[in-house]
Amino acid sequence: FADGAASRRGAESFMSEAAAWEGRRFFKTHAAPWNFPCRYPLEESAKVGGPPPKVVVLVADPRHAIYVTWLFLKDAHGSPYDLADFLTWAKFGHKLMFGDVYDHALAWAQEVVKRPGTVGMF
Repeated sequence: FADGAASRRGAESFMSEAAAWEGRRFFKTHAAPWNFPCRYPLEESAKVGGPPPKVVVLVADPRHAIYVTWLFLKDAHGSPYDLADFLTWAKFGHKLMFGDVYDHALAWAQEVVKRPGTVGMF
C-alpha cells in the first residue's frame, strides 16, 4: 500500500524514492480521491508528451466490504459486536475503517465521469 509505505518511511522519503523508479508503477490504496497518496489529478503528473498514469478502481460488493470489516475488527481488535449488531450499526451511517462504503464508491464514480481517460471503475 502506498499510504502504508509513506506512513512508515515518511511522505517525503517515500515520494523521493518513488520518483527515482523507472517506468510505470503499481500502488494499492484504500484512499478516497481527496486522500489519494500522490499528486492528483494524474493528468498533471504526466511526463511531457507521455500518457498520464491510470487509476483502476475496484469496488467490492458493499455487503462483502462490510462483512470483511467486521471480521477484521473482530479478529484484530476484539470487536464486541456480533454480526447482526454490526450490520445494524453500519446500516445507519456509521463510518467504517476507511469511511462510508457508499460515499467512497460514489466519490470514485464521480472521478470516472470527470476523468474518463485516466480513471476506470470495475
